[in-house]
Amino acid sequence: MSKSQVPKKSQIPNRKFSTGWALEFWHWTFRAQRGFTLIEVIISVAIIVLVGATLLFAFAQLERSTALNRSSDGALVFFRLARERTIAAEDNAQWGVNVAADQMRLFTGASFSGDAEDTFTLPNSVTAAASLVGGGPDVVFDRIDGATATSGTVTLTGPGGGQRILTIFASGDAVASSALPPPLGTRVTDTRHAHLALPFSLNGSTTMTLTFSNSPNPDTVQAINVPSQISGGQFLWGGSVDVNGSAQQLILASHAIGVSTTDLSVTRDRTQNDKALVIDVDGTIIVSYTATGTLNGGVGVTVSIQ
Repeated sequence: MSKSQVPKKSQIPNRKFSTGWALEFWHWTFRAQRGFTLIEVIISVAIIVLVGATLLFAFAQLERSTALNRSSDGALVFFRLARERTIAAEDNAQWGVNVAADQMRLFTGASFSGDAEDTFTLPNSVTAAASLVGGGPDVVFDRIDGATATSGTVTLTGPGGGQRILTIFASGDAVASSALPPPLGTRVTDTRHAHLALPFSLNGSTTMTLTFSNSPNPDTVQAINVPSQISGGQFLWGGSVDVNGSAQQLILASHAIGVSTTDLSVTRDRTQNDKALVIDVDGTIIVSYTATGTLNGGVGVTVSIQ
């Protein structure tokens, strides 16, 4: 055999390599034909369902929050618009907002007569409830200064129980806040809305006293006749108290007056109040505030902050 006829090393069959390659090819071919096991399919479907449920829950939460925020913003626009038009003497009239369960109606005059200048309809999932001085559904603003004698709160409730509270002060200013309690342990706790569980009934009470500290000046005392502020079975008082030239604005409203207990809310916005305050009923302290808004409940009074 000539040198040119000698086979090259690469041309000599390598049986060991060929056999291993065949086994490997058979193994992967078999797996490709076998597909996924039932357990693998179940796990994959479970993961997909879990992710989908999480996304749906997050979307539902966002939708509820969006509906409440949109309602709160729209209602605030109406209250502020009515006040601004009154101050500007537009149409030479007072302006106000009528609060219904499903809508807010902008009107002119001392009370709502059925004719609305404009209407803001709430989403189907949101309802409104007013708790105003005088017990009516209308917030009417005074000419020149834009104050109102029908201050109070409007609670917007959405699906799932979420709420937004609109507070209309005696000055005519309107603000909105969430009714959800702030996280405990946060650096600054917002005490704008405080709920007090009193161990006695306001039905048997005579005088509620607001005592504002203004050191070194004498205290400013505001006495409230309790029976005269109870209407329809509920207590409601809102007003502005002048403390040495600084207006302190408060709203006090009951949620329930029982035979021996009372659920009372106090609205004290720190942007509207800068004096220390003690509130008592017939000499029994129910709550006290520092000038910066830190509060303490009286003996036997349970306080929750919202």
